[in-house]
Amino acid sequence: MHPSFSHMKTLYKNKEDNPCIHFSQKQSMATQQQQMELKEKDQELIFKIAMSFNFIIPILIGLLLLTRDQSPFETHPSNMCVFMISTLIYYSVTLRSMPSAALISGSLTSILLLCFFLPRWLGLVILIVWVFVTVSVAYKVHAA
Repeated sequence: MHPSFSHMKTLYKNKEDNPCIHFSQKQSMATQQQQMELKEKDQELIFKIAMSFNFIIPILIGLLLLTRDQSPFETHPSNMCVFMISTLIYYSVTLRSMPSAALISGSLTSILLLCFFLPRWLGLVILIVWVFVTVSVAYKVHAA
């Protein structure tokens, strides 16, 4: 290395400060950093939403127990079976810090509990809408 340029290595510790780096490279690095920050914010938001189901699910279970004379296992056996499975999945993925999976299973658990308070046809419509929204969001996340 030429002696007059040897100070350049120590002078510019950050790549962004070095005038030898082209503007397009600086812009690309800034864009990548912004994308990483957005991804971190998205993950944080997903985690907060997924954790909100820790509050919603017990409230809906309590309301279900207060408003029903018969066991939900007798009146809605298929809903209860799917509810139990999605609840187990929700709490297991929450413990493993998998926010996207916790968001999906927590929302399914909440919707299934909500369906106990609605007419069957309306609950079915809500479940169908939930499936379409979940599949479309998962596709967009996977494509990005």
